[in-house]
This record gives sequence, structure tokens and C-alpha cells, in this order.
Amino acid sequence: MKMSNQRGFTLVELMVVVGIMAILSTVAIPAYVNYMNRTNQSDGVTALMNARMDQEVFFERNGWYAGTVGCLASLYTGADTRCLSNCGQCSQTTYETGKGYRISISGAGTQNFTIAATKRYYSYAPVDQLVISSTMSHPSVTNPSAIGFSLFDWIFK
Repeated sequence: MKMSNQRGFTLVELMVVVGIMAILSTVAIPAYVNYMNRTNQSDGVTALMNARMDQEVFFERNGWYAGTVGCLASLYTGADTRCLSNCGQCSQTTYETGKGYRISISGAGTQNFTIAATKRYYSYAPVDQLVISSTMSHPSVTNPSAIGFSLFDWIFK
């Protein structure tokens, strides 16, 4: 009887490896995507914290909180040159961060303000929204289920 000297893997061995890789990727890929979304959320929090500090500086100078993001130094894009000199005529109402969070101000006046950072990661998912106001020392995640798990849920709570 003649022995075969062929080397290599059998089809069964290759299919076992492909199956193991498929199982690992079904767990690892969604976990990695959620990890990346959580790191992007820090960009929104940074913008909110900077905007809150700018609001306090603006209040000290003017006696009221800015109603548009263009009036705040950290969110000013230069698109409307009237923003820093005459805030009442500023047309820049939103600011987009590098990671896609849209910053907007609502309810600004002589007593308080609310700044929100929103981003939709997927068309089928709820909107991820972070909010900070004049009475809050740190941002609040209003919808932690939007990205599966919010990084700031366990940092600030």
C-alpha cells in the first residue's frame, strides 16, 4: 500500500476554524462598535463642559446667558462675525463637534440655560442626548440606551 505525502488541512478542519471565527466575530464586532460610540460620547461631554464655562463667563460680562452657541467662545465657528461683538444678532444656533454631536442652547435668560448635545448613531436607534444646565455641575445622559451603554452613567452616578 502506498502512503500519500500530501500536506494541508482537511475540509472539516477548515470549516471548524471558520465556525469559530464566525462565533467570535458575532460577539466582538458589536462590542467594538459600542466601545467606539462610547468614546465618541466624550466629545459631546467635552463640548458641553466648555460651553457651560463659557456661559458663566458670558453671564459675568453681560448679566444674562447666551441664547445662541455662536456667542460662546468655544463654540464660535466664525461663520457669523456679529456673534462675539453683538450676540443679539448672531445667527449661529448650532455647533457640530468633530465626532458629530450637535450642540444647541435652549431656555437661556437671566436666570438659567440648558445646553444639549445630540447625535443619532443609527437610523433605527434612539437619539443619544447629553444635557447640562445652569444648575448642573456635570452633564446628564437623557437616553443611555441610544448607544447600548453610556460611559457617563457610571462616571457621574
